[in-house]
Amino acid sequence: MTDVAIALDRTVEFLRRYVVFPSEHEPVAVALWVVQSHLVERFETSPILAVTSAEKRSGKTLLLDSLELLVPNPFRAIIPSEAVTYTVLSQRPRRTMLLDEADAIFGPRTAERYEGLRAILNAGNRRGTPVLRVKLEGRRREIDEFDVFGPKAIAGIGKLPDTVTDRAIPIRMKRRARGETVERFRRRTAEQVAIPIREWLESLTNVTLVTDVPVPEALHDRAADGWEPLLSIADSAGGDWSARARLAAVALSAEDAVDLSIGIRLLADIRDAFDGLAHLPTADLLSYLHDLEDAPWSEWYGKPLSARGLAKLLEPY
Repeated sequence: MTDVAIALDRTVEFLRRYVVFPSEHEPVAVALWVVQSHLVERFETSPILAVTSAEKRSGKTLLLDSLELLVPNPFRAIIPSEAVTYTVLSQRPRRTMLLDEADAIFGPRTAERYEGLRAILNAGNRRGTPVLRVKLEGRRREIDEFDVFGPKAIAGIGKLPDTVTDRAIPIRMKRRARGETVERFRRRTAEQVAIPIREWLESLTNVTLVTDVPVPEALHDRAADGWEPLLSIADSAGGDWSARARLAAVALSAEDAVDLSIGIRLLADIRDAFDGLAHLPTADLLSYLHDLEDAPWSEWYGKPLSARGLAKLLEPY
């Protein structure tokens, strides 16, 4: 198992220890984003992690509490000013912004007032778009450049602005069902659990990353840009992480999740077939798929799914 895979597995385990997620896809995406926050200098883009819900007490702040123990140099904020935001984000070592109560900023009555803050968040999605400000040195005007690129997580009720959402990995939280239980989050004890995980994450600085990764065709251009660094990390991890990451990307960010439901089902079944194996002959994979009950693979257009049909279904991923 690679160092990256160990980091991802440990991060998922930590997150699920304290947070109930709506599906298996959200902790996968969040874990990939956490690793990306430690490797952000290796990428040209850094997707915003958009943690939203339709109602209160859905686990958003709890997720930020958990992330604060894992990400590098966290900067926790509620309704920060523009000046505070671009000043802190330009500090080195680079900060990870965790913005809570975003609905107080981007609500219908306040959005116009915080238009500048929204622009800073958008600019910080891609390297090379600094915030420019004028300062006076006596009678001389000089330009200060504030580099605001870096990892950011935003949590709030309702929808975020479209320009922020386009640059984001969406994590849509729901209230915990009565039968769903997790360990109660207590910062002192959780921090002790997180310390070795964070140390392992910090040790990944020099890992070799896979480049030119294939991105699912189902993702629009902005979503593809956001997921590309996460998919690079997943492919570098090896094992089943490539499939899990693409399954999460399609499930969370695809433009038409309904049309892609058969592809999502296929990726999930393939992941189960591998069950930790590094390699699996196509014939053995097809045999596994054909034997699955309540699956369409044994009667795919009137006959068992073939190797050619399998390749065609997997091509978009």
